[in-house]
Amino acid sequence: MEQVKLFDNEIYKLEYDFKWDLIKEFCHQYHLEYDDVYGRYGANFKPHKVDMFKGYYDYLEPLYKKIITEKWGLPNNHEYYIEDSWLRSSSYGESKLEHNHGDVVAVICAYIRIPENSEVLEVKNPSYDSYKFVPFQDESWSWKRVPVKENDVVVMPGWYLHRTQENKSQDVRFMIATNIGIKIKKKLV
Repeated sequence: MEQVKLFDNEIYKLEYDFKWDLIKEFCHQYHLEYDDVYGRYGANFKPHKVDMFKGYYDYLEPLYKKIITEKWGLPNNHEYYIEDSWLRSSSYGESKLEHNHGDVVAVICAYIRIPENSEVLEVKNPSYDSYKFVPFQDESWSWKRVPVKENDVVVMPGWYLHRTQENKSQDVRFMIATNIGIKIKKKLV
């Protein structure tokens, strides 16, 4: 039997050392100041515009561009850029429901701090709609866990439905999310 692979929108994992000991005080202060009912982020804080995370974004830029153009096969004559970013903190009991990131090319999830018992990422099978007529007992078949650890960076298409599992630890979980947009460069004839 041979698998015929037609589509390249795979999920990729990278690794970056965020040096938790150097940023944990900032992260915890941020959590106290900006944590809202969603455990989300302070809307004015953009990690990609802060010196503290410059090394991470310098590391990330050539890699996400390579994934988008070489692995996923999107045209390399367009500009792929950071459209938005945020720091997300999740306290005990918090999760993030099923969502996608709309019309962005890619979403990048960087796991800065993952306490024990705070499982993280699940991605829904992109072919879900093709199979939803099948009488499964429940929808668990359609969700796949993406195993992540601290300092993992996950790159996936922005339209992938994903969710964050409940933080079952008393410690706060921290991650940085980044949306990658596209600027179409018109070809002059």
